Amino acid sequence: MRATELMLGDWVNVAEFGIIDQIMTFTPDTAITGHGDTCGEYEYERLEPIPLTADILTKNGIAERTENTTFRDNTRYYQLGDGDLCLEHWVSRNEWSLIVLYEGYTGAIESYTLRALKYVHELQHILRACGINKDIEL
Repeated sequence: MRATELMLGDWVNVAEFGIIDQIMTFTPDTAITGHGDTCGEYEYERLEPIPLTADILTKNGIAERTENTTFRDNTRYYQLGDGDLCLEHWVSRNEWSLIVLYEGYTGAIESYTLRALKYVHELQHILRACGINKDIEL
């Protein structure tokens, strides 16, 4: 990973040691990670992103949205915050997108895709940027 992809508090995988940890601080060449009883300093190229999964969302209380979600077959929607911001999971492709649901001019619910995402740290950035106070736990 690159330092420019990370923020304090992001979850990362240090696969060679089997450690999943949070970014605590940065140096020019390394990230210092820790949570609970673990702590380490790693070069950025040793850090790997953690893939986003439905299990991670449900474990963190991000509920699947069941109303107004008939856009595509084999797709699940997860509500972010109190508004119409959702994560769309196209299950058969394992693709995730950040979308906004809105009522179109015909009265039908439509969606607008804001961006694709794949990893937990990207979700953490989105939550922070949208002012959704949600700490992700793994």
